[in-house]
Amino acid sequence: MRWRLLLVTSLVLFLFSAIRTVADVKPKYFIRLYSDICFHAESGDLLGTRIIVLRLRDGDYVYFQSAEDSPSSAKAIIADNATDIEFHIIEPDRPAIDFKGKLTDQLLSGRMEYDDGKGNKWLGDPMRLPRLDNVQKGFLTCK
Repeated sequence: MRWRLLLVTSLVLFLFSAIRTVADVKPKYFIRLYSDICFHAESGDLLGTRIIVLRLRDGDYVYFQSAEDSPSSAKAIIADNATDIEFHIIEPDRPAIDFKGKLTDQLLSGRMEYDDGKGNKWLGDPMRLPRLDNVQKGFLTCK
């Protein structure tokens, strides 16, 4: 009878630790779209920022686009806790961009730091981009 109790207890502890280990692992693959891009009715312009975060077999990547510019891509660093994110973008004839922020299932928040390569650095406004679960038709109207 004792060995049965020991066996059942061991099995329960093993299953509990296995379930917890699986829950602590970062998702293997994902694609998430974070965006606040909107249509400004008065000027007819698109305003805002879009960031797509991808987790692929060989690493994490981002595609960054402000409404006025063409998309840029970069290798991202997402911490093991899956909430801290950093990326660095360098393109010809544009300031370098360093981003540091937080990533959740519903929100990407953080701040860009720009460097023009001539000793001038400046911080962008804090960003809070909501996650879009599905691609909408058209754009929201800016407030």
